[in-house]
Amino acid sequence: MEWSVSTTSFAVSSSPLMAWLYVLSVFLHVLAAMFWIGGMMFLGLVVVPVLRGHPERARLVEQLGRVFERAGVVALGVLLVTGIANLAFRGVTTLEQLWATPIGRMGLLKLALFGIVVAMGLWHNRVVGRQAVQLLQRAPRSDEAERLRRLSSWVGRWMLLASVLLALVGVLIARGVWVW
Repeated sequence: MEWSVSTTSFAVSSSPLMAWLYVLSVFLHVLAAMFWIGGMMFLGLVVVPVLRGHPERARLVEQLGRVFERAGVVALGVLLVTGIANLAFRGVTTLEQLWATPIGRMGLLKLALFGIVVAMGLWHNRVVGRQAVQLLQRAPRSDEAERLRRLSSWVGRWMLLASVLLALVGVLIARGVWVW
């Protein structure tokens, strides 16, 4: 079996090494996206429901959240670096090209959504989620604890939605569909 990589799908170089670096970059990008979105879905659809009613729920969710946050920061870093590299491999190497080319504008859309996801993640993990966990541990039945828990849950859902939209824009880019 002979392996080959088409070099016509990107603009930087037609050398086999650059083609394989591009493939590696796309692979790492997709892998990090799978981890990020899959991890959020697992936490929201499996972990949180299983822990509902558990006496240690707040502490366990906090511990799981901290572990996922550390791994998530790595995944988001990989997504940012490989996303920028993938744009460069596709010929977007200057700020001007971000605005002047269809793929550049789609890249800008992805970067904007990425910024929203990061901002929501910081707000969720550093403010709303932290306050919710602390209050749930001190006064689990209080109205304020329930309000913060619901808010934290909704921020997580919106962050997941923005992440899924990021993946959709990535698919559109890969298929050569320009919506902006």
